[in-house]
Amino acid sequence: MKHLLFIALCSVALGCPHIGEGIEDFTVAHQPWGAAVEVTQSSGTIISGELLAVSDSSIIILWSGTVADVPYGRTRSMSFKAAHVRLGSGQRPSSSELERLRLVSRFPQGMTPDLQVRLLAAYHQKAIVSVNQ
Repeated sequence: MKHLLFIALCSVALGCPHIGEGIEDFTVAHQPWGAAVEVTQSSGTIISGELLAVSDSSIIILWSGTVADVPYGRTRSMSFKAAHVRLGSGQRPSSSELERLRLVSRFPQGMTPDLQVRLLAAYHQKAIVSVNQ
């Protein structure tokens, strides 16, 4: 009887459909770059780019071939579809949102000085451009 019950439970568990998002639905898992980000600046200008790295005060994005730093406090909104995070005017991400953003960025470990030099050289820049509008 115990064996029959065990087999029945295993059959039900194996036959259950997958619930929730799987790796096949997670776009950043299939590409070597970071998640897409859309930023609405204080001026109303909308910029879209790739999320490179995340810090407590800003994000670093690749926008139109330019590595740029976008401070949270200087934006009207930020949207990160892959991480299911949307930030309002000047809002900083919570600690759990920061962790999700780090995981979907191109450099989840952050930007080391050596990595920053190499990235800037690859895009023919001397420094990261600050987006302050």
